[in-house]
Order: sequence, then C-alpha cells, then structure tokens
Amino acid sequence: MITLYQFPRAMGLTNASPFCMKMETWLKMSGLEYQIKGLMDSRKAPMGKLPMIDHDGQKVADTGNIIPYLEKACGVDLDASLNPQQKAISHSFTRMLEEHSYWGIVYGRWIDDGVWPQVREVWFGKMPPGVKQLLSGFLRKQVKRDAHGQGLSRHPKQEILRRLEQDMQAVSVQLGGKDYFLDAEPHNVDATLYAFLANYLWPTLDWRYSALVSAHPNLVAYCERMKARYFAGQ
Repeated sequence: MITLYQFPRAMGLTNASPFCMKMETWLKMSGLEYQIKGLMDSRKAPMGKLPMIDHDGQKVADTGNIIPYLEKACGVDLDASLNPQQKAISHSFTRMLEEHSYWGIVYGRWIDDGVWPQVREVWFGKMPPGVKQLLSGFLRKQVKRDAHGQGLSRHPKQEILRRLEQDMQAVSVQLGGKDYFLDAEPHNVDATLYAFLANYLWPTLDWRYSALVSAHPNLVAYCERMKARYFAGQ
C-alpha cells in the first residue's frame, strides 16, 4: 500500500497544492492502490516538502523523486510509448509549469492584495484572531521572500499576468485538438498539466487568474476531460 501525505483539500479543488494534486492524479493514472493522509506541517516530510509517500516504510518527498521511485518500485511507465521528441516536450513543459507558472499561483494567492484576504480565511480563518494575524503574517512574509528570490514577483502585476498568459498560450498551442497533451492517451506530463491548470481555473476564489486558462476553450475542455476520467464525483 502507498500512503500519500498531502495538504488537506481546500478551495473546492482536489488539492490546493498543484504538486499534491499532480501526485494524486498520477497515482490514479497509474492504477496503483493508495490511501491519503492529510498533513498540514510539511516540516515533518523529507526536505520539508509535500507531497510525500510512504511505501513499504520508504518515505519519499517531491513529485520529481516520487514518480521515478514508484516507476521503478512498481513497474509503471506511463511514458513508455513516447518517442524522444515527445519526452523532450514533456520535460520542457513540466519545467515551465513547475518553475514559472507555479509562481503565478503563489503570487496570486499570497501576494496579490486583492486575493490574499480570501486565502487567509481559507487557511487561517478558524484560528483565534491573534494567532491568525501573527501566523498568517509570518508565513506571508516568508512566501514573499521566496517569491522575490525566484524573481517573477519583482515585476508589476500586469507584467506578471502577461508572462503567465504566454505560458498558457504555449500550453494551448501544444495541446491543440488532442484529447491529451501529447497524443490520444495521458502520460506523466498530463498529471502535471491538469493539476496546474485546475489550480488556476477552479479554486473557489474571486480572482482574475482563472481567465488565464478559461481564455482557451481547449484547456477548459482538457481539464473537464481529465476530471471526468480520474475524479468523477469528487
């Protein structure tokens, strides 16, 4: 049995962490049996990161480590049918989503002053007022520091949105009219793509970032297709 440790579900999403959502999507795609345990404190995981799995006593964190581990341990390869060019495309778009588009989600939720109050209520709303103010302020300051170090948040908001629009345009062009990102069946990259697109498109937040995806009908249809196939009824 694989135990997946991830943040509790929130914002009407399978998971409000695109990395946790990616991992659960991949597990569903793989057909491997798993169970979920919620964990709020990522410091308890290796490298201080979620998601994390426990498989036969082996704890592995970070989707970039977990998926290769499970592929080897369980004999699963969702990319077996791909040619080298398709694998290169998969690698490139995964890196773009995880190392650039991700920071747009971070900016939108934690730094954008128009959205932050909603996010604060989601994560801290049940805490006593004093604790809520101190803890949320402390964590927001940390996130701002990390985002500044990454670089995207140093730009004005309109420039950030322009760059994120470029990401989604590239994804839309590559997807085209296909059912899945590379061909007629889903592969590893689809777990990443669905998780990140859904985290832009479907959180129960009043924010303009969903339009980055909804502006592309093929991306919306893709998300609905993935949800129906792997998360029907959830």
